[in-house]
Amino acid sequence: MSLAIGDVHGAATLEEFRVVMQATIDAIAAEYRLPGQKMHVLSEYDPAECVLVTRPAAPGPPVWSAEGVAAEGDLDGEPTGVPERAADEVAALPRILEQLESDLRRAAQQAEEALDHFLEPRGLLALADPDWLTDAGCGLRPWLADLQAAVRQGRTVDALIGARAWHQYAARAAQEVERLLEANSAPETHFRELRSRLRLYRAKAGQLGFLESAPLSELHTAARAALQDRPVDLDAAEQRIAEYARALSAPR
Repeated sequence: MSLAIGDVHGAATLEEFRVVMQATIDAIAAEYRLPGQKMHVLSEYDPAECVLVTRPAAPGPPVWSAEGVAAEGDLDGEPTGVPERAADEVAALPRILEQLESDLRRAAQQAEEALDHFLEPRGLLALADPDWLTDAGCGLRPWLADLQAAVRQGRTVDALIGARAWHQYAARAAQEVERLLEANSAPETHFRELRSRLRLYRAKAGQLGFLESAPLSELHTAARAALQDRPVDLDAAEQRIAEYARALSAPR
């Protein structure tokens, strides 16, 4: 089972490894926080899980075991089909890792663009440990390298167990990366919504014959200017647009 948790801590179950490492985790967690950054920390790095987590209640060990794999095949010899299955499952993992890396780069770019384009954007997220994919021993990339080496060495049962555990943790990591993407794209999404809202109100003013109204034109100009400022104050822009909408709907 050691390969399923990184192949660097000897033969131990995840639960045993977690108990040993928990005190160390609590001591080093603060080192991965970024209190000076404008972006909030999404999560802490947890070496016991070898994966990005938000520190929920600790899950149990992986459901896969050597016994479970063997039960699917020939108990008197090597499990039927294990070499092919192990090679296929491990071969599929690099594409998952590449997608994670691509999504992380995109999320980081979104955050940087939001900080450049908007005034004090709220809700941006950053990784507590930006090197969690490549960290020696616990990162998904070196773990993948161990699995690939196991396949080459003929350790197919270990490789199959480890590949399924790797895939499970990578799926959890992908959920957290999706949170990054959603949070860091929110300011730009809100900006576009405000711009569309102002256009709709302007079109409504035209339909009502109010385009020549001086008070309404002043309010529209102020709202449009708020959206054109750099950096954009989204709260101020939303307030200007709301003032324009109220004036447009006022009885005459």
